[in-house]
Amino acid sequence: MRHDHVMPQLSAMLKRQCCLFSWSLWQGGLVLLDRRAENYVMAETVLDVRGLSCPLPVLRANRALRGMAAGDRLRVQATDRASVADFHAFCRETGHALVAWSEEGGVFSFVIRRRGDPFPSGSSTDRGEGQGTVSG
Repeated sequence: MRHDHVMPQLSAMLKRQCCLFSWSLWQGGLVLLDRRAENYVMAETVLDVRGLSCPLPVLRANRALRGMAAGDRLRVQATDRASVADFHAFCRETGHALVAWSEEGGVFSFVIRRRGDPFPSGSSTDRGEGQGTVSG
């Protein structure tokens, strides 16, 4: 098997933004790789904005989300109590999904899933999944 041919093809497949993908590489009837979208793990980035006050936590999160791929998750850690209402409003207005949020020891943690692009105006496709407090 020639890796110089397989790796560029594999790399090109991974960059596609498909809803469902599956591929297999065969060598003499042996499956070398079989991956499906259901098992694909999206990236998660952590943004620490502890100590910053409104509106800086939301502004920094917005900047971070702009550089992320659709479906990727951003975990924001903040200490500003106003950030709870701010992140709910931010996600509602931008179409990003506030997947979960929690508070422990004065630190608020928000998990935001970046919306897909383009996002049709007025659509609620990517909004509201799992909003609320996550215990634990």
